[in-house]
Amino acid sequence: MWTDTFLAYLHFLAIIGVGAHLALELALLRRELRSEILLRLPRIDIAYFAAAIAALATGGLRLAYGAKGFAFYSSNPVLYAKVGLFLAIGLISIAPTLTFIGWARQVRADAGFVPSGAEVLRARRTVAVELGLFALLPLLGAMLARGIGQ
Repeated sequence: MWTDTFLAYLHFLAIIGVGAHLALELALLRRELRSEILLRLPRIDIAYFAAAIAALATGGLRLAYGAKGFAFYSSNPVLYAKVGLFLAIGLISIAPTLTFIGWARQVRADAGFVPSGAEVLRARRTVAVELGLFALLPLLGAMLARGIGQ
Protein backbone atom coordinates (compact mmCIF):
# COMPACT_ATOMS: atom_id res chain seq x y z
CA MET A 1 0.00 0.00 0.00
CA TRP A 2 2.79 2.44 0.84
CA THR A 3 4.54 1.73 -2.46
CA ASP A 4 1.40 2.54 -4.43
CA THR A 5 0.83 5.70 -2.38
CA PHE A 6 4.41 6.90 -2.80
CA LEU A 7 4.38 6.20 -6.56
CA ALA A 8 1.07 8.05 -6.95
CA TYR A 9 2.50 11.00 -5.03
CA LEU A 10 5.61 11.14 -7.23
CA HIS A 11 3.47 10.79 -10.35
CA PHE A 12 1.23 13.68 -9.28
CA LEU A 13 4.25 15.87 -8.49
CA ALA A 14 5.70 15.18 -11.93
CA ILE A 15 2.38 15.96 -13.60
CA ILE A 16 2.12 19.23 -11.67
CA GLY A 17 5.68 20.03 -12.77
CA VAL A 18 4.79 19.49 -16.43
CA GLY A 19 1.74 21.74 -16.19
CA ALA A 20 3.58 24.41 -14.24
CA HIS A 21 6.43 24.61 -16.75
CA LEU A 22 4.06 24.74 -19.71
CA ALA A 23 2.04 27.48 -18.00
CA LEU A 24 5.24 29.41 -17.27
CA GLU A 25 6.33 29.16 -20.90
CA LEU A 26 2.91 30.41 -22.01
CA ALA A 27 3.04 33.32 -19.55
CA LEU A 28 6.51 34.38 -20.71
CA LEU A 29 5.68 34.27 -24.42
CA ARG A 30 4.66 37.87 -25.02
CA ARG A 31 4.98 39.94 -28.14
CA GLU A 32 8.07 41.77 -26.92
CA LEU A 33 10.51 39.40 -25.27
CA ARG A 34 13.55 40.74 -23.42
CA SER A 35 16.88 39.00 -23.84
CA GLU A 36 16.84 37.54 -20.30
CA ILE A 37 13.53 35.82 -21.02
CA LEU A 38 14.83 34.53 -24.36
CA LEU A 39 17.76 33.00 -22.49
CA ARG A 40 15.51 31.61 -19.74
CA LEU A 41 12.99 29.86 -22.03
CA PRO A 42 15.31 26.98 -23.05
CA ARG A 43 16.10 26.29 -19.38
CA ILE A 44 12.41 26.23 -18.51
CA ASP A 45 11.86 23.91 -21.46
CA ILE A 46 14.55 21.54 -20.15
CA ALA A 47 12.78 21.48 -16.78
CA TYR A 48 9.50 20.77 -18.62
CA PHE A 49 11.19 17.88 -20.42
CA ALA A 50 12.60 16.52 -17.15
CA ALA A 51 9.16 16.70 -15.51
CA ALA A 52 7.62 14.94 -18.53
CA ILE A 53 10.20 12.15 -18.31
CA ALA A 54 9.51 11.88 -14.57
CA ALA A 55 5.75 11.66 -15.24
CA LEU A 56 6.30 8.95 -17.84
CA ALA A 57 8.68 7.01 -15.57
CA THR A 58 6.47 7.23 -12.49
CA GLY A 59 3.44 6.26 -14.59
CA GLY A 60 5.33 3.19 -15.78
CA LEU A 61 6.32 2.37 -12.21
CA ARG A 62 2.69 2.65 -11.15
CA LEU A 63 1.75 0.20 -13.89
CA ALA A 64 4.40 -2.26 -12.78
CA TYR A 65 4.30 -1.88 -9.00
CA GLY A 66 0.99 -0.14 -8.21
CA ALA A 67 -1.80 -1.75 -6.23
CA LYS A 68 -3.95 -2.61 -9.26
CA GLY A 69 -1.15 -4.14 -11.31
CA PHE A 70 -0.33 -4.19 -14.98
CA ALA A 71 -3.17 -6.54 -15.96
CA PHE A 72 -5.81 -4.10 -14.71
CA TYR A 73 -4.49 -1.24 -16.83
CA SER A 74 -3.10 -2.98 -19.90
CA SER A 75 -6.47 -4.32 -21.04
CA ASN A 76 -8.00 -0.84 -21.03
CA PRO A 77 -7.82 1.17 -24.28
CA VAL A 78 -7.88 4.38 -22.20
CA LEU A 79 -4.28 3.59 -21.19
CA TYR A 80 -3.21 3.60 -24.83
CA ALA A 81 -5.18 6.80 -25.49
CA LYS A 82 -3.43 8.43 -22.54
CA VAL A 83 0.04 7.30 -23.63
CA GLY A 84 -0.72 8.32 -27.23
CA LEU A 85 -1.87 11.77 -26.14
CA PHE A 86 1.21 12.15 -23.95
CA LEU A 87 3.45 11.25 -26.90
CA ALA A 88 1.53 13.60 -29.22
CA ILE A 89 2.10 16.46 -26.78
CA GLY A 90 5.78 15.54 -26.74
CA LEU A 91 5.96 15.68 -30.53
CA ILE A 92 4.15 19.02 -30.61
CA SER A 93 6.65 20.38 -28.07
CA ILE A 94 9.57 19.87 -30.46
CA ALA A 95 8.75 23.03 -32.44
CA PRO A 96 8.78 25.43 -29.46
CA THR A 97 11.90 23.75 -28.08
CA LEU A 98 13.78 24.35 -31.33
CA THR A 99 12.45 27.91 -31.45
CA PHE A 100 13.60 28.65 -27.89
CA ILE A 101 17.06 27.25 -28.61
CA GLY A 102 17.32 29.33 -31.78
CA TRP A 103 16.25 32.49 -30.00
CA ALA A 104 18.79 31.95 -27.23
CA ARG A 105 21.55 31.45 -29.80
CA GLN A 106 20.57 34.64 -31.57
CA VAL A 107 20.53 36.60 -28.30
CA ARG A 108 24.02 35.33 -27.45
CA ALA A 109 25.22 36.49 -30.88
CA ASP A 110 23.33 39.80 -30.78
CA ALA A 111 22.09 41.11 -27.42
CA GLY A 112 19.59 43.33 -29.22
CA PHE A 113 17.83 40.45 -30.97
CA VAL A 114 14.05 40.37 -30.62
CA PRO A 115 11.95 37.71 -32.39
CA SER A 116 9.16 38.88 -34.65
CA GLY A 117 5.64 39.11 -33.31
CA ALA A 118 4.62 36.32 -35.68
CA GLU A 119 7.30 33.98 -34.31
CA VAL A 120 6.27 34.69 -30.74
CA LEU A 121 2.60 34.21 -31.57
CA ARG A 122 3.32 30.89 -33.31
CA ALA A 123 5.30 29.62 -30.29
CA ARG A 124 2.63 30.89 -27.90
CA ARG A 125 -0.16 29.15 -29.82
CA THR A 126 1.78 25.88 -29.93
CA VAL A 127 2.43 25.97 -26.18
CA ALA A 128 -1.25 26.81 -25.60
CA VAL A 129 -2.24 23.74 -27.65
CA GLU A 130 0.17 21.62 -25.60
CA LEU A 131 -1.32 22.94 -22.37
CA GLY A 132 -4.88 22.37 -23.59
CA LEU A 133 -4.13 18.79 -24.59
CA PHE A 134 -2.22 18.26 -21.34
CA ALA A 135 -5.38 19.19 -19.42
CA LEU A 136 -7.04 16.05 -20.84
CA LEU A 137 -4.45 13.70 -19.32
CA PRO A 138 -5.82 13.80 -15.75
CA LEU A 139 -9.31 13.02 -17.11
CA LEU A 140 -7.94 9.97 -18.91
CA GLY A 141 -6.03 9.03 -15.74
CA ALA A 142 -9.18 9.25 -13.63
CA MET A 143 -11.07 7.13 -16.18
CA LEU A 144 -8.25 4.59 -16.23
CA ALA A 145 -8.09 4.33 -12.44
CA ARG A 146 -11.81 3.60 -12.30
CA GLY A 147 -11.79 1.00 -15.06
CA ILE A 148 -13.83 3.15 -17.45
CA GLY A 149 -13.23 1.93 -20.98
CA GLN A 150 -12.83 -1.76 -20.26
